[in-house]
Amino acid sequence: MKQEDEEMDPVATAAMLPEADDVDGTSPAEGAEDENDDDWGPAFFEEEDECVSLLVRLQEALQLQDDRDATLPTVAEDPNGVAAALYRLDRIIARYQESPHLLHGYLEVLLGPLVATLQDLLPAATDIWRMEDGIERPEGDNAVSAQEEPDYTLGANYDEYDVDAAKTAIHHVSRAIYVIVKTAGEKCCTSYFSNDVKLYEDVFYALRLWQRSAKYRREWEVRYCLLLWLSNLVLVPFSLSIIDSTDRGGSLSDAVLETAMAFLSDTSKCREGAALLVARLLTRPDGEAHRRRFFAYAREVITDISKSSFPLHGVLLALAKTLKCGQRRELAPYAPGLIPIVAGVLESRSSDALVCKAAVKVEQRLALVLLRGRSAPWKYQRHVTSLDKNLAVSTPLDVAADVNSSIGAHRTVDNGNHNNNNNNNNGNNNSNNNGEKDVENENDECAVENDEGLEEAIGLMLVNLSHKDTVVRWSAAKGIGRICERLPRVMAEDVIVAVLDVFTNEHSDSSWHGGLLAVAELCRRSILHPQHLPTMLPRITQGLAFDLIKGTYSVGSHVRDAACYACWSIARAYDASDIEVHVHKLSTSLVVTSLFDREVHVRRAAAAAFQECVGRLGNFPDGIRLVTTMDFFSLASLQNAYLHVAPLVAENESYRERMLEELVANKLMHWDRRVRCCAARALGLLATSEVNTAIREIVPELLRRVTENSVATRHGAILGLAEMIEGFDASVWPEDVLSQFASLTPRVDAARLFRSRGGEYVRQACCRLLAALAHRRLNLPETIEVQKVGGAVARAKTLGKLQEFFEDTWKQILEWLQFDAVDAYESFAATYYTEFIAPFHHKVLERMLDGSGEERNPMERRGNLLAMGALPWSVICAVPSSTTTEEEEREEGRRAYFLMLLHAAMKGTRPEKRKELQDAESRRNAVRSLRKILLRIPPGCLQLTSELYECVVQCILNALDDYAADRRGDVGSFVRLEAIDALPAVVQYGMQCGLCSPLLTLRAAQGLLKQSMEKLDRLRGRAVLSLSRLSPFLDDIADEEKASAISVLCNVLSENKTAEWSLPQVAFMTLACPLLQTDLFAPCVVEGLAVSAGSLSLHIMQPAVNAFLHGFRVSLENRVFLSHVLIEVAAKYAHNERVVVPLCVTINRLMTVGVFDESCHMDVVEILRNELKHYATSIHVLLPLVGVLGDLCRSSVPEAREAAWGLSLVMIASRYPKVRAKMATDMYTALLVFTSAEASDGCAKAMQHLSATQWDANEVAKVRGARDALYCMLNISPPSKLAEGDEVQQQQQKKKEGRMVAGSYLYLVQEAGY
Repeated sequence: MKQEDEEMDPVATAAMLPEADDVDGTSPAEGAEDENDDDWGPAFFEEEDECVSLLVRLQEALQLQDDRDATLPTVAEDPNGVAAALYRLDRIIARYQESPHLLHGYLEVLLGPLVATLQDLLPAATDIWRMEDGIERPEGDNAVSAQEEPDYTLGANYDEYDVDAAKTAIHHVSRAIYVIVKTAGEKCCTSYFSNDVKLYEDVFYALRLWQRSAKYRREWEVRYCLLLWLSNLVLVPFSLSIIDSTDRGGSLSDAVLETAMAFLSDTSKCREGAALLVARLLTRPDGEAHRRRFFAYAREVITDISKSSFPLHGVLLALAKTLKCGQRRELAPYAPGLIPIVAGVLESRSSDALVCKAAVKVEQRLALVLLRGRSAPWKYQRHVTSLDKNLAVSTPLDVAADVNSSIGAHRTVDNGNHNNNNNNNNGNNNSNNNGEKDVENENDECAVENDEGLEEAIGLMLVNLSHKDTVVRWSAAKGIGRICERLPRVMAEDVIVAVLDVFTNEHSDSSWHGGLLAVAELCRRSILHPQHLPTMLPRITQGLAFDLIKGTYSVGSHVRDAACYACWSIARAYDASDIEVHVHKLSTSLVVTSLFDREVHVRRAAAAAFQECVGRLGNFPDGIRLVTTMDFFSLASLQNAYLHVAPLVAENESYRERMLEELVANKLMHWDRRVRCCAARALGLLATSEVNTAIREIVPELLRRVTENSVATRHGAILGLAEMIEGFDASVWPEDVLSQFASLTPRVDAARLFRSRGGEYVRQACCRLLAALAHRRLNLPETIEVQKVGGAVARAKTLGKLQEFFEDTWKQILEWLQFDAVDAYESFAATYYTEFIAPFHHKVLERMLDGSGEERNPMERRGNLLAMGALPWSVICAVPSSTTTEEEEREEGRRAYFLMLLHAAMKGTRPEKRKELQDAESRRNAVRSLRKILLRIPPGCLQLTSELYECVVQCILNALDDYAADRRGDVGSFVRLEAIDALPAVVQYGMQCGLCSPLLTLRAAQGLLKQSMEKLDRLRGRAVLSLSRLSPFLDDIADEEKASAISVLCNVLSENKTAEWSLPQVAFMTLACPLLQTDLFAPCVVEGLAVSAGSLSLHIMQPAVNAFLHGFRVSLENRVFLSHVLIEVAAKYAHNERVVVPLCVTINRLMTVGVFDESCHMDVVEILRNELKHYATSIHVLLPLVGVLGDLCRSSVPEAREAAWGLSLVMIASRYPKVRAKMATDMYTALLVFTSAEASDGCAKAMQHLSATQWDANEVAKVRGARDALYCMLNISPPSKLAEGDEVQQQQQKKKEGRMVAGSYLYLVQEAGY
């Protein structure tokens, strides 16, 4: 936000300015900030040379323009013209919107040529007079009423305001000037306009011309630039009447004021330019008459309730600028009357942020007009150390005098002495004698000469500290700071007390934000003395932690940001000795906010305030190291701040306790789940340095919270316990605490907290807790106390209760919760299921096998299939309970549980027969468990035969062909992705056990190659990575032909290890092109590549087609080979819509280019014949296939062409009008090509017949008759009635015959011959 009267260094305070948003809350799903999403702006004006060349080009082009009113070509019409150059300049300058100071040194380079060009294009005043109704000099041309409604406002013709429309030369130049002024600020830019007084009348009358003329209505940028220019011209140091050539009808300065007042109602940027012009005109030494006139007009506009916001805002802006630029003695008489009037605006227009901001600014400047224009002598004076005095050789008396002088100047609280001069040994006595006189002088200097309306203005500032809009609060805070600078000390103390009262409303983020801004301004201006710090610092530290929960989000980031600004102001205002007693509280609060705040801008603001305190005060513990640790970049990521920066800061004991307190007391209960998770992990890292304290104080508190009503409290507490278990050594935990850990999950379940809102997150936290117990291998008690429904307490087996929890969790509907539960169960089972417990584990396995059946609920089936892979070998190696002796176990070994689980998982990978039971997630989980179960079998197990291993691998290979789809899209990709990840590990395991044959490895590689050529980027990238892991196992193939193809594959993979295989152009061109030339891998590559080449996505289709073209153009033999491969793929996937449609489109594209082998054209026709018959009722399939058929009608192979013509005549009578119309058009095009090469009367008649018939008409019988006529014209034998059989009629006949039953009415009608 741009602040006008700011004395602070904008560079030094850039990181500390509060945000402009009132509400910081966002949805938890959106996250606090996008990680590492900082857009670094430029560090200097990088495009200076380019801008200079653009401006030179602009001047040269405009010099060739004769007509000033002629419009120049737009960017689209002339990419190298004036419009394009200025558009580029606009884009360059826009980059510096956030850092306009980088342009300040180049404004002369930028604005100089543009202003000179504007001056050349500007018409002279005499020319304008001649244009006005043919009169050489107008009568009363200056008589313009200030209340006249201007005719340049927005009208009904919105075409006039099209920013892309063609513009005149002067419009282009003014637009460029406006862009620079908008970025750099009008205060910096107006001085670059020419101040030549001879241009005064020219600029003014040009402004009036652009105001009144309808043809210039859209050129508001020209009016804005002329207003700025005129505001510079009225600053001439002599009377304006000297350069006024008007003979009658009023002075020119009156006309300028009236015109500017009219522009105050404008809806464009001209309103701000007019306000500046009015201010500079009113503040001239000879402007008393203008001031009386304008202030009267201002009272009228402000008090008129019926006025719209635009004139009101314009008048307030003009008043604010006037009060800023004018002399106090000239404006003071108007202030008492304006203060109550402007106060009424704040009450009646409280919802208009712009008006309220301007009104607050006017109020504060009216108050300043009533006060003397000097800073109060009672202000706190910070001690400034002089290096000269330190280095100078001084006598003891001089040193004493210097010390006394510094003390007298520094401690203004005690005696208010502002001007101690200790230049001799008697200085102390003189100072003491004159102390009372100095105090009286201070009161005299700060005395209020005219307090009428002053209290009302200050009250309005205080009230607007709680305004709902940030810009209003900011303006009010600055106003309070400026006013207090000039008040007597007693009145300033009253204002400070009133500012403290703003914080009484703890549930108003607006009040806290405004109050903290005011405190920051008071500190920065040295108005708050050290005696106020004990009262102010608690408010500031509370503001650093302000977070007001509102449903599913919170507000408060702007409050915390303002609190950081207040801390920054304290560091710049006070000596280290003044805040020595507050160092611990201030430093720890800033560190906690820097590390643990949810919002990135607040973390960075707190770190900037901490850095300022370290640099200026120097008494923060370990400050230098922490400044380098908590830097701008390390705090960009929330996770990095919690998990990497916080442990480094916690190495200092001064901050560790406060950090742990913040994590436990606040962040573990934060409303954002992501913050809770990071806080729990940070607690696990930090608590390792305070183990005894954590076990004694933190753990009991968190155990108490696990049954709290708030979901956030329960979730954070359980996560915190889990992370501490993970971080602490197993030997530190007492037995009673371990018992509470084991009973925690049943305790939460007994309270039915898993079933309440947010219970899924509590379940996840419990899974994390149990996983941590397993990772640390903590000894769990054999039994735990469990509360029953009636309230009674009983003992239950620990493992049994926890097993029930896991089984209930992995049946939940949320997929991420199922995965977390199974991952935790895998660690839990590996630690605590080291031995098979016969009755217990038998039931577990039986429930798991029973729950994986196809008829089960999908959620239950998914969970059980996924959990199968989590069981350890000690459990799955057992046999069912029906066998009792070791001999029987050896005989019945084929019935071991791992074999049953393998078969259940293999069955689960197959698509379900009943459509309503089909579930891709279940098949994906089955593939995952199949891999895990297989890899858990120790090598050398006799039950694992080569046949069984091949069945497992074949199931995984079959999963690569899972292309199931539902309303979510290609859900089969879930299964394929899991199979892609499983194949390398399974093949490697088989090679180690001697179970995997080279042929099976080759089939796995071919399956992965096919997946690496398909449409989905994620699958393609993972498939190539899996293929790279599998490639070393292909070396065992001895066949020379296959070995050469494998060598090509391995070379491509080894030479492109760092390639981004998920990109289609990389995968297709790098991998597919060389493999298309191999007999071994070409078929599998074509299977996948044909689907990609026929897709609708251009970024997939184009690289795939290019890869095909490269392969077809290698040689004639390769062209024939690949053409036959495509035909074989089409035969393999007959009636498979997923493959047939894109495959035919691919063939069509290859035929269009002319690379597809002509000998295969007849095969394509037969493929189309079968598919068109099969998909006769699917229009979305027929349309692309008919397009291929139309291209085959132009085939150079007569046999294929005639067959295509015959098939086209069948499809031209399709049931779908769109298909008929497309087929007729394609056939007409084909006949046109044919007749151009070979004349034929029949073809000419057929073409005429095709063009004369309306093929998409609804009269089906008429269309079929027209179709039958084409057989004779093209000399094609029509098929027999049965063979031709209109597809619709045949299907309807079959349906009727299927429905007819002997004895029914339909059967009797059919028998009667009707």
